[in-house]
Amino acid sequence: MPPPRSPANEYSEDALIEQPAIELLHELGWTPTNLYKETFGEHGTQGRKHNREVILTRRLLAKLKEFNPGLPDDAYSQAVEELTRDRSAMIPVNANQEFYRLIKEGVKVPIKNEDGSTTFETLKVIDWTEPKNNDFFLASQCWIQANCTSAVPM
Repeated sequence: MPPPRSPANEYSEDALIEQPAIELLHELGWTPTNLYKETFGEHGTQGRKHNREVILTRRLLAKLKEFNPGLPDDAYSQAVEELTRDRSAMIPVNANQEFYRLIKEGVKVPIKNEDGSTTFETLKVIDWTEPKNNDFFLASQCWIQANCTSAVPM
């Protein structure tokens, strides 16, 4: 929970906008976490390797396995790879449409069968029929670094 408000910060963006929004989303069932002092690496705070990653792959992988049980580990890895693929060279609207389609319709990945043949599975990313099964996570003060030399909190 946020620290108590003092007169010095009563009129800040944090006090007037960010904290009330976090409180509201928390009341709606989201899990808020302040990542200002996030640590990186496999065993870091959220599992991001560095501050250029924007998708929390550890959480994503857990939900992919939950929503699509019994598939080979490679299927989940391929889905994560497709969802986290760098789309920065694309026209932004096209990148957004592609990503939206993946989370809405699922990620299609090849599966090698024991007989050497290949079939395709579409892995569900979001449970649209039972929203409570999804991971509603709110990262505040999360540092994201673009392909430049500075980082900014989001």
